[in-house]
Amino acid sequence: MFPIVILYTIGWILTLLASCMLLPVLFSLASEDINVAQSFLVVALVLGFVGGAVLLALKDQKFSIDRKMELVIICTIWFVAPVCAALPLILTGFPDTLNAALFEAVSGFTTTGATVFVDLADRVVAIGDQGSRHPDMFFGDFGERSERALEDQARGAVIGGQVDRDRPAE
Repeated sequence: MFPIVILYTIGWILTLLASCMLLPVLFSLASEDINVAQSFLVVALVLGFVGGAVLLALKDQKFSIDRKMELVIICTIWFVAPVCAALPLILTGFPDTLNAALFEAVSGFTTTGATVFVDLADRVVAIGDQGSRHPDMFFGDFGERSERALEDQARGAVIGGQVDRDRPAE
């Protein structure tokens, strides 16, 4: 049961990331940078295919999620999402190193705004702040909100759709 839940979660993560990577494809096509568009599109197609295949393979599985499973799911999301988001950056060669690409992806998901780039003015639009960091930040902020919602739900603080943050843990 445990690996099924993790695989199912990874399937959803990959599928959502694949759809988010289509925005940088559009930006790079608009700026006529075919190399960047191909990098993001290839990664989006691979992630979408793998994620969709996992979801289809596990669509009839029934499982429940307990407190420990929630923690493992959140850790899985925070590991898988930035690594996959760094793949198109690695393929384009911008930034130069694997560490820098991973830093950019993690920075986008944590919504810190930190970057390894000194000057984005002469860089490609699709890889700069407009293209890949906005979807990363949206997805990262969505993940933080989802994590907070899971915590509220787990401690019984959701009453009739409203969150009672002052309610003590049960």
